[in-house]
Amino acid sequence: MKAYARREKGMQTRYRYDIMTEKSVFGMRPADKAVRAGKERVMEKMEELLHILEKNARLPLEDIAAMMDVPATEAAALLDEAKEKGYVRGYQALVDWEKAGVNQVEAVIELHVSPRKDRGFEEIAATIAAFEEVDGVMLMSGGYDLLVTIKGQSFQQLALFVAMRLSPLDDVLSTATSFVLRPYKRGGILFQDEEIDERECTGL
Repeated sequence: MKAYARREKGMQTRYRYDIMTEKSVFGMRPADKAVRAGKERVMEKMEELLHILEKNARLPLEDIAAMMDVPATEAAALLDEAKEKGYVRGYQALVDWEKAGVNQVEAVIELHVSPRKDRGFEEIAATIAAFEEVDGVMLMSGGYDLLVTIKGQSFQQLALFVAMRLSPLDDVLSTATSFVLRPYKRGGILFQDEEIDERECTGL
């Protein structure tokens, strides 16, 4: 009986302590819950903003705020934070160079490389990225190590770049180059003015 009383008393004491310290049964105060909920809301709104900017970064701030259902001042603050923290790396236009009548050639290169013991792929990736002709460098899984996209004014220019500057690098073991003949969709945007008539497509 005494042990039961002590146990019951301890439970009552602990329960009163929880009430007095405003802690929930999960060990979190209501004030802490509110802070956590506020942070989660900010993270959700930030993700929503980034999706909007990825699709159309030229939208007026007022339109962005309306789409997010927040005041313009809050949208502006989130945009500033996204820039400061490096979430937004830059703004680019998707140009149809063929329609503009400008010679623009693009190639995709699959690279096998030998990573450095101390720095892995970072050093060779940074070296390749520093070339002016290089538009993108990505570390890949699968049959090759790095996927490199390059741009230039002619096929010959890009072929010479691969042969004279890229392939001779000490850490590059092999390259496989494919030239882009025509883009159909880029950055989520279709590069076709006319829709393809499905009746013209036949299946075997």
